Amino acid sequence: MGRLQQSLRSVAQTGASPVEVLEALDTACQTIDGADFATVGYAEYSPTNRILSYACAGHLPPLLVAGGTSRYLTDARSLPLRLTAQPRTQAQTAVPDSAMLVW
Repeated sequence: MGRLQQSLRSVAQTGASPVEVLEALDTACQTIDGADFATVGYAEYSPTNRILSYACAGHLPPLLVAGGTSRYLTDARSLPLRLTAQPRTQAQTAVPDSAMLVW
């Protein structure tokens, strides 16, 4: 997991989108011993326009809590890393004031 985290950080620092990060991790899994599959969720938040962009590979969906309500962000879900040949997707959602994301 440490090598996957390192890969995630490296790719994320390039400005890659959430789906590009997951695709890069799919590739990295092929060269990391013991990384036969892994689940991961990755998101980026823009405080300027209050938009959360996210993608999940086999991981439980994030929960957005705001204003006394909550909802799971169930879009942009796919199989764990290295277990799919299907293209991965990402989604976006507006984040209200005082919201909390539980992942």
